Amino acid sequence: MKTSSTNRALNFCFLLAFGLAFWASAVRAQTPITCGQTIASNTVANSENDQYTFAGTAGQELVFALYGPLNCNPPYQTMSADIYSPSGHLLATVTSGNCNTGAAISMTLTNSGTFTILVHAAAYNDSGSYQLSIQSVIDGGCDPTPIACGQTIATNTSFVTQMNAYSYAGTAGQELVIALYGPLNCNPPYQTMSADIYSPSGQYLTTVTSGNCNTGAAISMTLTNSGTFTILVHAAAYNDSGSYQLSIQSVID
Repeated sequence: MKTSSTNRALNFCFLLAFGLAFWASAVRAQTPITCGQTIASNTVANSENDQYTFAGTAGQELVFALYGPLNCNPPYQTMSADIYSPSGHLLATVTSGNCNTGAAISMTLTNSGTFTILVHAAAYNDSGSYQLSIQSVIDGGCDPTPIACGQTIATNTSFVTQMNAYSYAGTAGQELVIALYGPLNCNPPYQTMSADIYSPSGQYLTTVTSGNCNTGAAISMTLTNSGTFTILVHAAAYNDSGSYQLSIQSVID
């Protein structure tokens, strides 16, 4: 009888542990992510697919960034994020670089609804940490900070795939200098910050990338239309976080 009771207790403990594990997995499998957000997490099994849901709207122009190199040795395992439409159609995949580099893709949503993102080892052959970010390239981005001509903003990113959004109210004919300082270290692969600039319609215009090891950079540009321009500041290879300074100034009037 004692053995039978012990077995029942062990069976109960096993079922309870299994149930809790299943419940935790189910909850994790339905993690929402919003525009402007970064999620840092990890997989624990080689074939694990972490599921994220994104409430998208037709016409949104987005950047999806992923950092998830798993090692620096052949076969260079890394993480991927598969993006599915509300109907379950595979739209695109962003695959992190290997050995301390991330990656990003741009896409325009053609319909509204709940999009699904599955994050997993690219070849389902390893487990590890990753960071996933989503940001918009129109209307100044999601949760933007306004920046004006003549202004300098000094701040930082906290995650390696984080994209800080800035909105600039531009006027056609403005001739501007946009300067960025954001070297992140003085060692290979010399991580540094970049600022991507988008037109009011979401068209990619140009990028200014800071120099490395205590040097910045600047670009000149003439605005061809009026409206809200979007500037996204992030690690150039989506592979580090740190401080930066961003400035805008006019060369006329």
